[in-house]
Amino acid sequence: MSYYISPSFLDKLAVHITKNFLNLPGLRVPLILGIHGRKGEGKSFQCELVFKLMGIEPVRMSAGNWKALMLEILSVCSELAIAKLPN
Repeated sequence: MSYYISPSFLDKLAVHITKNFLNLPGLRVPLILGIHGRKGEGKSFQCELVFKLMGIEPVRMSAGNWKALMLEILSVCSELAIAKLPN
């Protein structure tokens, strides 16, 4: 069974993923792409179809997990900064 993938969605997701692998001077692309919408709109499903089409395996992370990871990273960074302060 084949599914319809919105050409606009496919294009935007493919360009974002591709730009993250290009090494172009002065081009800064976020490594994280947020796709927003209400529950049940097919965000994850369409992403899965595009990923399968492109042959890539994404790392999935919920917003709650992302927040916890960022807090842990900030905690470690602040500990390192405090450790480097002159006595």
